[in-house]
Amino acid sequence: MKKSMKRGGFALLLTLFFIIAITAAVGLSLKYLNEAQDEVTSGSFLVQNSAILEDVLQFLKKSKDISNIKDASSLGIFLDMTAILPLEVEELAIKIEISSNMGHYNINGIAKNKAVREMFTQYLVNIYNVQDADYFMALLIDSVSVPNQQYLTDIFVDNPSLPRKYITNKRHFDKIQEYYLKTRHDSSILYVPWDELLRFDETNSTALDINYISKDLWQVILDDVDESKLEELSDGAIVYEDESMLNLSETQLKRLNKFKKSTFEPKVKVDLVTIDANQSSHISFDFNIPTKKVNNFEFEI
Repeated sequence: MKKSMKRGGFALLLTLFFIIAITAAVGLSLKYLNEAQDEVTSGSFLVQNSAILEDVLQFLKKSKDISNIKDASSLGIFLDMTAILPLEVEELAIKIEISSNMGHYNINGIAKNKAVREMFTQYLVNIYNVQDADYFMALLIDSVSVPNQQYLTDIFVDNPSLPRKYITNKRHFDKIQEYYLKTRHDSSILYVPWDELLRFDETNSTALDINYISKDLWQVILDDVDESKLEELSDGAIVYEDESMLNLSETQLKRLNKFKKSTFEPKVKVDLVTIDANQSSHISFDFNIPTKKVNNFEFEI
């Protein structure tokens, strides 16, 4: 289904109402905090962040706009209107970005999917000239495997404190990448656009959402298409309601079917950036729309 031209104006109007509502929700707690500012000293920015986060979470859980998301089309409309929400509350600049990262591959499934590993290996070698892609895959397999099994590499011998069983986040992944660089002296691995390829989820209960597969991940999946086709598949101009709308060949569909996927994954990533005159913070988490549950929480200041 092609996105309507009228949808832009409709989404803009909804965005305005959404910003007004969330600003009101966030502003109330900050007002109470500022009234008690004599008791809030050096930790005020952290306290403000905690209050903002709590208000945003409560807003997400109670929002009718979110509760009304039932299919790929309604999810697309919601993400259009909430892509970036800039707020100014009580001398704080706040930016809320809501997106889907369900078009990224959950790297914690890599050990159990040989076909996907082979696609990533081919991509690393052919596109980025990674010198020992098999070894890098072995590092990933060890990192997501059950502890105390026979490992393929010495990564835990040299890094005994490195988390095991699953890759927790991008910082954890970067340490694995650094170990590859240290042992193979191959800097080509640093040029791979991992942020456009991977997500980090402890469980494999979710699937790729074909409506949000990134251009770079499409390049992993389809090794025989040109730039224009990659752009077409990833530009978001069409809401894919079934795989036939992708206009892929039988061979290409077979490659896609090696991945667990669907046309509707109701899970969004929320990025919350707060800035005052002296410092800034970045909070991110995944929000499951049907269950209202939060996971993969990260905080940086």
